Amino acid sequence: SPMSTNAYFSVATSFSLSTPTTASLPLFLGVNVERMANGDIKLTQPHLIKQIVDELKLPLRSAGRSTPANSTKILQREEHAPPFDQRFNYRRAVGQLNFLEKSTRPDIA
Repeated sequence: SPMSTNAYFSVATSFSLSTPTTASLPLFLGVNVERMANGDIKLTQPHLIKQIVDELKLPLRSAGRSTPANSTKILQREEHAPPFDQRFNYRRAVGQLNFLEKSTRPDIA
């Protein structure tokens, strides 16, 4: 079974992040661990983000949004929109985004 984020955090922080033996740990688990100057630990998943961007066929420099969507708005189907063209696997993309949000990016929730 996959290692949970908490278990990974425990393993990663029990080692010195600069030792050669832990160099492959982030690569193996797909999570980069960086100790910041103030003592904080920064977790990133650049490979997963690239997979999502590739899956959705987004330009690499897409513009971000500074304000999240209104969480109380009920989404509705656009009646006059063309049907989904199946150019990407919708379930896979949503699953990847959900995993990314739960593991290292709560800011995209």
